[in-house]
Amino acid sequence: MGMAASSLRFAQLTARKNQVEFEGQQINQQRLTLSQKSSAIYDDMLTKQVPTAPDPGQFTKIVYKFNDGNGTSQILNLTKKTSGAYNYNVTYKKPATSTVKSQSKFQNVNFVKTVGKDNSYTANINGIARELTAVGDPTKKADYEEKLAIYNQLKSIDDVRSSISSSDKDSFSSSSFKEYAQRAGLNNGIFTQTVSGTDTEYSIDKNNELAVALFKAAGAKDSAGNAIGSPNFNYDNIVLNKSDDATKNNVQALIGVLGGGTLVDDADNVTEISNTAADDVFKAIAKELGAGTVGTAAEYKKDVLDPAFTSYQASCATPGIVNIGEGQALYSYKDDNDETCYMYVPMENVADGINNSYADEVTVYENSTTFLEDQYDTEQQDANIILSEDGQVSKITFADGTVVTPEVVTEMDQDAYDAAMVEYEYKKEVYEKEMNDANAKVKIIQAQDQKLEVRLKQLDTEQKAISTEIDAVKSVRDKSIEGSFKTFG
Repeated sequence: MGMAASSLRFAQLTARKNQVEFEGQQINQQRLTLSQKSSAIYDDMLTKQVPTAPDPGQFTKIVYKFNDGNGTSQILNLTKKTSGAYNYNVTYKKPATSTVKSQSKFQNVNFVKTVGKDNSYTANINGIARELTAVGDPTKKADYEEKLAIYNQLKSIDDVRSSISSSDKDSFSSSSFKEYAQRAGLNNGIFTQTVSGTDTEYSIDKNNELAVALFKAAGAKDSAGNAIGSPNFNYDNIVLNKSDDATKNNVQALIGVLGGGTLVDDADNVTEISNTAADDVFKAIAKELGAGTVGTAAEYKKDVLDPAFTSYQASCATPGIVNIGEGQALYSYKDDNDETCYMYVPMENVADGINNSYADEVTVYENSTTFLEDQYDTEQQDANIILSEDGQVSKITFADGTVVTPEVVTEMDQDAYDAAMVEYEYKKEVYEKEMNDANAKVKIIQAQDQKLEVRLKQLDTEQKAISTEIDAVKSVRDKSIEGSFKTFG
């Protein structure tokens, strides 16, 4: 039984060993096949041509360019005509333009009021006369202009009041009092006086706010006893009555100084006016200018002038230009191309009663042509073309009368280059896809080969184990045979 079992086991192991060897041979054959496939893929990859980007220098063309004073144009096409006054039809592209209003400044501009027209002036700009037309609501302009004049007077008076307050003098003589009055805008030209016996009568312009404020602060009445500002007040027959009010007395003294007199007291003695009294005089005038409710220029500006300016500014708002600033009026005029332009005029140059004046500087918005970057317009015209001996265009006379001598330029053929780049990008994508596909196939083959290699190592290990066991079984079997023969020997 032992020998039989050993023989059977030996046969089984031998069969398994042969099977392992056969499987190993098959795996080697499969790996060889995979190696051949991998080599074929690599060989195919080596035969593929790598796409080359196009050279811009190889894509050139000859073009004709000309400048007719409106930028550089380029001829796109020349079509020969069979009849007509012109021998060619020319298609060309020219720089696209846009008309915009650009800001500029002019110095020493003369303004002359147009006779018979309200708010109309002629401005002389660099020797060219422009007819100006007011922009905005004329009523709001007049309101702002009036309030601006009062504000400027209030500022002058405030400056004088400030100077008086900071003065080292305790009082003012006739000359110093007159000096401060003139600095505040008061002078003997704002009224006329007539001496009749012991009485002095005055006449003022009722539209002169400063003169009215001066006499109103002095408590002026006309010869009929009407108070200034009343409906029946006679501005040509004003009498200054004595008053117990100290401020009124001081204002009357100021009027006397402006009329050529001297400062006098109640006893008609030459005297001086105190610092405080002088300040009170200009406070009273400022109060009258501010309609009795506003005492300083700053307060007047905030409560009265600024709202008037905002209202006038809104009426002048024009698309494409900035709003007017304080102290400005807006006017329009036509340029040489009949396009509307705008001018910011200092209010003092167009104030009521100003017929001729000069402005040191004004700001204008005029129309200018700008070229749009990288934008073109295409045009077409008939033309007479003269060709040179080598067949190139040497002269073009367009139907509109423009004559140009085109420049022959060799430049890059962008369209052809772009087409070549499109083809290159396509070929590059195809090449990269084929290479990626090939690499993917090689990776699959490598993965398969690695599996076969692992299996081959397993078979090798198994074969060694079988060989070891066969040797052991064979040894047992041989000893069994030897023992059997010795039994009978």
